[in-house]
Amino acid sequence: MDLQPDQSEKIAQMVQGLKKKAISEQKEARKQIKHFIEGQQKQTTRSHFVLLMNEVYKIISTLINSNDHSDKMISVLLIDVLIEIKYEDPSSKVSRFSNHLKNLLLKHNITLSVIEKTTQVISNLAKFGGTMSSEFADSQIRLAIEFLHENRLESRRYAAVLLFTKLSITAPTIVNIHLSEYFDVIWVALSDPKIEIRKLAAKSLGNCFQLISTRDSQTRSQIYSTLYSEVQKNFNQSYADSIHGSVLVIAQLLKHSGDFMESYFEDICARIFRSKLPKTKSIRLAIVSLIPLLAKFSRNFFIEKYLETAVNHLFFLLNRDTLSRKTIFHSLGELTLVVENQIQPYSEEIIKKIVRSLNPKKKQYCEKSMICLSKLSHVCDIAEYIRRYKILDILFEISLSQTLTNTLSELAQFVPSFSFEIRHRLLNMISLIITKQQYNDMSLFHDQQMIIQPQITNLPTTTGFLNEQNMSEQTFLAFETIRTFDFQGHDLFKFLRYSILPFFNHENALLRKEAGLVCIQVINKNINENSELLYEIIDEIVSLCVRDPDPLIRTRLIKKLSKYRTQEINNHLLQTEILQKLFFLLYDEVNKNRKCSIRLLGELGTSNPGVILPVLRKLLISLLTEFEFSQDYVNKEQSVILIVNLIQSTHQLVVPYCESILNVFVPKLHQELQLNVSEPTVTEHLLLVIGALFEAGGSRLKKYVDDLFPFLLDSLQNQNLSIREAALHTLGQLIQSTGYVVEPYEKFPRLLSLLFKTIKSERDMGIKREALKVMGIVGALDPYQQKDKTTIQSGEFALESMRGEMKMGYGETMRENMIISPEKAEKIKGKKEKETLKKSQDLGNAGGEEKEKQANKTSGGQNKTGLKLVTVGGYGGYGETNEGYIGFWHSNVFKPSEKDEGDIQDTFEVTKYFAELSKAGNR
Repeated sequence: MDLQPDQSEKIAQMVQGLKKKAISEQKEARKQIKHFIEGQQKQTTRSHFVLLMNEVYKIISTLINSNDHSDKMISVLLIDVLIEIKYEDPSSKVSRFSNHLKNLLLKHNITLSVIEKTTQVISNLAKFGGTMSSEFADSQIRLAIEFLHENRLESRRYAAVLLFTKLSITAPTIVNIHLSEYFDVIWVALSDPKIEIRKLAAKSLGNCFQLISTRDSQTRSQIYSTLYSEVQKNFNQSYADSIHGSVLVIAQLLKHSGDFMESYFEDICARIFRSKLPKTKSIRLAIVSLIPLLAKFSRNFFIEKYLETAVNHLFFLLNRDTLSRKTIFHSLGELTLVVENQIQPYSEEIIKKIVRSLNPKKKQYCEKSMICLSKLSHVCDIAEYIRRYKILDILFEISLSQTLTNTLSELAQFVPSFSFEIRHRLLNMISLIITKQQYNDMSLFHDQQMIIQPQITNLPTTTGFLNEQNMSEQTFLAFETIRTFDFQGHDLFKFLRYSILPFFNHENALLRKEAGLVCIQVINKNINENSELLYEIIDEIVSLCVRDPDPLIRTRLIKKLSKYRTQEINNHLLQTEILQKLFFLLYDEVNKNRKCSIRLLGELGTSNPGVILPVLRKLLISLLTEFEFSQDYVNKEQSVILIVNLIQSTHQLVVPYCESILNVFVPKLHQELQLNVSEPTVTEHLLLVIGALFEAGGSRLKKYVDDLFPFLLDSLQNQNLSIREAALHTLGQLIQSTGYVVEPYEKFPRLLSLLFKTIKSERDMGIKREALKVMGIVGALDPYQQKDKTTIQSGEFALESMRGEMKMGYGETMRENMIISPEKAEKIKGKKEKETLKKSQDLGNAGGEEKEKQANKTSGGQNKTGLKLVTVGGYGGYGETNEGYIGFWHSNVFKPSEKDEGDIQDTFEVTKYFAELSKAGNR
């Protein structure tokens, strides 16, 4: 059986979309591929989906083996998309893709951009690779060390440092094991002829320093000393690449080595400022970047000995090296923040340097000089300099940029005498960009001071909106500035009404979206007394959410409106005219938009139930009918998903109908679990519907618990991962909502074994956490009372007690008789110690004494989770952690053998899960 030709062509077409250079277009192609594969997984048979994925794997193999570098990049991007999709076990993805990625790095003719993306995908695979993550990460680290040992190909050295840099973040434990090997070969990369490799090696070194911060001081000092010895050796040589690498190492030592560099600090300063180091550009810029780090490490010493030298050195470089002004101004700004008011004697000269660099028409123009200006305003009073050198006039002649906006924001904050002028002139600049008209509402001024209008040239003189391609970036920046800048003292509602709302009808979809987002965020931050204008703006936003032809824009806007609501905004949303528009969203063509509108109206329903609840009740009946009688899988899936959201959002609506709805869904769930007639997504959400119903109905549904438990326990053994997770979540909701605790262990003996099987065997950490949470909700067993029960004889572990305030799930306190108090624990402890002593005395042989010693040794031991065993005896023991007492038992502790009833088998074990159980129970 082969895949249909039209599907093969569709896959190939979507994959080619990854070839586009624009990042936004690449993201869109990734979304299309992900959406297509997830849709096929749900809507087609298993055999057909396997054929589909085989076709995708075939495409990856073909692209990787292509001679075209762009094809190799597409293959890596496609693998990255597949890592995000949950269609098979993560460890299977590691097995499938690891060789592909390794072979790419081993190729001789691979480009650096492909290497960078490949190492990023390797890092992602190591992070989400399931049980094989550690093994995979270990193999990649060994490969990186091997590349550095070879020291032949530049591409492999580049790949090696990238692997260490990225894996030190995603797999730090594995990297930590190989640090000594990496430190042995790192100087290969730090002395590399290519500057990018040297910089990356220094970055990876900094990450490694963070990893060793938990090791003992002697080990750390030994590592630092070895590296610094190599630095001193390189300084005495004439190899520029090695010296540059050494300066980069000094920077990392200053950041991460604590007090280690104190004894070497004066020597380093002398070498940096007085010795004749090679004057290459890379070394010069590395020293420039090092200056603020030196000042921060020993501020007082640096100010006294080297501040003047450092500042003069930076001034000299600003006059001489126009191509490096960006780095120099950045370093000067950082130095200013470190030395604070000690920079005051040099402030006017710094201002002069900044002013010369703010003219975009000149060669000396440097955008970073604005950042230096803003940092200078933090520590010095520069109001007089701003007035004398007309700095605001200069700044407002520059095109709008994020750097300019940030600079003006900080100047408005730290130079308050100019704050209102800055806000008004910036708003005027934005108005010129957006509407080509100046913002001249002079009634907004708090005083009658004269404001100089900015001279923005090269703007079209015709009225209307900007459609020119070269102005689109400025328009988006203008929208972003309105969203983020503090325009205190100005009525932004009027500005929104007359300048932004007209964009709601613009032909450009991105501009419509940005205009809507601007309005939502501005009304959230600038609520004032003009409620009539606010109502008009909210009405237009809701209308855009309903009528915009782009479903992604509708989704984004309705989500933002739900997120940024205030009480005053809610009051307007509750008006009948606006509610009628919101009701249209309940029947949007996109299911995601329907979910968002259900949540929004559910939250508003408590304030205006008379209008909202009848509409939601009608929707609920419609969804139940559609789910019951629809033959289309997609419709059934969408209906059950919306029912879950509706129940979760409107408890007051569904409480009277909980039992009726439950009677509809329980037989359906039973049918699916017995006959396996439904797709996993529908079954998963049926379970979630039942959990949501119990949250809404509470204790009144307790009579259904015993009937539902077998279904849920069967679901815990389902082959589908999402169904098992949904079953666990529903089980926790059911127990928590009805207060049905502890008893389930007795009525349903396999519950405990299934929970521990989940903890031990599941590969997905989300399911493990859910199982631990369920254990915390169900409650604790007293092992001394339960030692003769069948569950104990099964040899499984059980959580018995936790000290302190025991919580059920999300805050409901457990009944007192379920908690074993510290006093009771001490009594049980003493009784069990007597039993242990009596048994050991009855043994009467050396073997028994030896076993007793082993048991006592275990009793006082310390396991890897920090669990201290207080006592062991009988069928179990009590442990103490930072979270409180934990009880546990095992039927094989002190189990008599066939040869000798008194022989003690030391089969006692404590797993890491008990510490987690303690946290889950106290959550």
